[in-house]
Amino acid sequence: MKRSRIILALNALIVVSMLAGVAVLALIGIGGVSSVSSFSIGSPTTTTAGGATHIQVPLTIGNGGSFGYSGIDVQVDVKDSAGDQLLTGSLGPFDVPAGQTKTVNASLVLDTSKLSQQALQELATTSQNLTVGATLAASEPPFVGVSGAVSAQLAWGAPVSGLKEGTPSFSQYNSTTIEVKVPVSFSNQNQFLTISGNGLVSVLNSSDARVGSGSVSLYVPPNAQFDQVVDLFVELPSSQLQSLLTTDQNIAYTAALSILGGALSGFSLSTPIAYQWGAPFSGLSVGSPVVSAYNSTHYKVSVPLSFADHSASIGVSTVLRATLVNSTSGAAVGSGALPVQASPGTSFSNDLVMYVKVTPSDLGTLFFNDATVHFTAQISGSSGGVVVSFSKSFDVPWGAPASSLKFGTLSAGLYNSTYSQFSTSFNFTDNSAFISLNGDVSGTITDLSGNIVGYVSPATVTVNAGEHFAGSLTGYIRNTALGQSSYVLHLTFQTPFGTVTKLVTVNA
Repeated sequence: MKRSRIILALNALIVVSMLAGVAVLALIGIGGVSSVSSFSIGSPTTTTAGGATHIQVPLTIGNGGSFGYSGIDVQVDVKDSAGDQLLTGSLGPFDVPAGQTKTVNASLVLDTSKLSQQALQELATTSQNLTVGATLAASEPPFVGVSGAVSAQLAWGAPVSGLKEGTPSFSQYNSTTIEVKVPVSFSNQNQFLTISGNGLVSVLNSSDARVGSGSVSLYVPPNAQFDQVVDLFVELPSSQLQSLLTTDQNIAYTAALSILGGALSGFSLSTPIAYQWGAPFSGLSVGSPVVSAYNSTHYKVSVPLSFADHSASIGVSTVLRATLVNSTSGAAVGSGALPVQASPGTSFSNDLVMYVKVTPSDLGTLFFNDATVHFTAQISGSSGGVVVSFSKSFDVPWGAPASSLKFGTLSAGLYNSTYSQFSTSFNFTDNSAFISLNGDVSGTITDLSGNIVGYVSPATVTVNAGEHFAGSLTGYIRNTALGQSSYVLHLTFQTPFGTVTKLVTVNA
């Protein structure tokens, strides 16, 4: 009897143990071995501070089981439509008691300085759906770990939608600087971000060197429009200043807009711009010179100059100064000046007059010989503080005042016991276009050994430019020197331009 009671007690314990085991398995099933009861993402909110955008992502975890979740860690990331990860964040650890629901905020930071330029460009200019993903890991003591994953779409409007740099307008600020006004417009279609900060517009030349800039203040709330004109000042390339003053040309630049600070710090956009430069001395032309008489020491060289002021706003007001240089000797032989006034859109034409001194060294050659004289006019002036200088080489045909000088045979007749009187004919053509001769000629006569044996009596020579002259020279020669085959006349011509000497051999 006693033994039967013991057996019955053992059997009861076995049954209770089996029931307890079944209950434990049931509880494990109720608590979940792989996923939480509920896990969802709410609507994100954003704030901007310190140049970075902070995104708050609300996460709701529901625990419908019989055991609490403990040590919950949540990892959150945001990816763009191309699958590139834009930002990540984490939250935890925290607990959710059994039968409760808890909402927590995961804080993410959008730091545009850490994004690639391509990702930032897409994020700034393209409306798209971003994917917000969250994964959860926790434990459910005393049994197993639990996990969960969820994702949601975040509609992202482009903060810089339809960015346009309109047709720029140009004006010449001065001879070294262009003022460019560029209309810039875009709309902020993002519901979270306010675009604020400074916009810098840099102007780059063909070598990507910065040659100008301007700035604009940005404050564009969500769903607002930005429309403003950016004022730029662009320096003209110094290596081209001379050609820009005289030659119309197309100048190409690149305008690069960069946002400094704020939610889109580091964003940039480039666009080409071009300007048709109108030169203030456009088509500068130097015509053929005209040579004419001036006074007894100088002659006049008039050089026609013409140009058109094609500049948008620069009027030409200067004095062009010229130095005339003998291209053969390099010596400065004359100078002149020409006041110049021209308004934008007008033309200018006048003669630059230079006065050339006839030097004795030149006169000795040019008085008797036709020639072509090579000159270089070195001309300089200024426009808007920039010096414009150029040179023009030209040839002046020179007609000698005593061209083709010829002498006849010297004949002599007894004058007294010491001297005989001689005469010789001579002629020449005044080939000058402007020099008329009205002077005297005299001299001495030597034998072939260089001994002075007589003298030439002064004679007056008068001839107009372009005319032929014929006359004779007379003088006296020692009787002891008679009988030689030829003599040398050392002639001195007194002219309005100076004294010229000439050695002439005449036959007897």
